[in-house]
Amino acid sequence: MRETPNKNSEQLHPSAAVHRPVLEGRTCAIYVAHQSRAEWLVGGLGFAEAEADRFERVALMVLRTIDPSVNPALSLPVGWCAFREHARAPWTRGRIPQGRTFLLTYELRPTQAVSQGGSVGGAFANCWVIAKRVGDAVRRSRRHLEDTGWVIVADGPRSSKTADDLAEGTESYFRQAQIDGFVCVLHTFPPEMADS
Repeated sequence: MRETPNKNSEQLHPSAAVHRPVLEGRTCAIYVAHQSRAEWLVGGLGFAEAEADRFERVALMVLRTIDPSVNPALSLPVGWCAFREHARAPWTRGRIPQGRTFLLTYELRPTQAVSQGGSVGGAFANCWVIAKRVGDAVRRSRRHLEDTGWVIVADGPRSSKTADDLAEGTESYFRQAQIDGFVCVLHTFPPEMADS
């Protein structure tokens, strides 16, 4: 009798992209995300800044034996994540940000509150935002910048990003946005550069 492949084999054997220090026992898992029916992401301390080659795909069953402390987080429904500060801390659960990842850039000038006594003349902001539409991403990023003491003097390029089209050195910002839904990176410059 010929065995028919099970269409749900992915469901029965889910796997996780696991931060290598967790697999090596050098740190415990502090972040677990159930991204799709058979896809999980597990990160240890510093995972958001880690390069893609610092993750290894393993069966979820194997992960349970390597770091049993993740077991309470492995009951997450699809679209949810769990995080904690350290191995003995309880897991906090939340929804994974949903939507596309947008990169929005701005040129800024500081208000009195953030000018650091006149030592900051301005900044360029790169805002990584998870949103359904670019308009939602623009509203969120502008509100954040204005609420934190910046005046937007010019809009820069706006683009939708995937993990496959990132500029070198931006992978950690993209990954952090997948976790938090919003990341803002400021590159400040002195007053003399603001006048030129």
